[in-house]
Amino acid sequence: LRFLKHIERTRVIVHLIDLSGALAADTPEAGGELLWESYEQINHELAHFSEFVGSKPQVIALTKAETVPAELLDGVMEVFGRRGLSPLPISSVTGQGLPVLLGLIERTLGQEDGVRVSNG
Repeated sequence: LRFLKHIERTRVIVHLIDLSGALAADTPEAGGELLWESYEQINHELAHFSEFVGSKPQVIALTKAETVPAELLDGVMEVFGRRGLSPLPISSVTGQGLPVLLGLIERTLGQEDGVRVSNG
């Protein structure tokens, strides 16, 4: 739990969820459920650590989007969407979604604070 102390100073939590974790599932929806369970477990641990940390704004990015079939990505998006969340597929290899992710983080932080996120 000591490693979570630094998270108290953050203003937004960015979840980076590796899509390749869903590849072992039998169906795209089952893959989405696997990733959802991991996401929920992390959030449970954050809230258990501190109600303050558990209530921080969050951004969800699905990493390695270039490595999974479109059907799997669709299944993951559907599972998260049923729970009212819209994760952002990204790829550090192709750059897919990275400008959008940076903009989302910037908006979440609040431009009124003068916060600017560099996009390279």
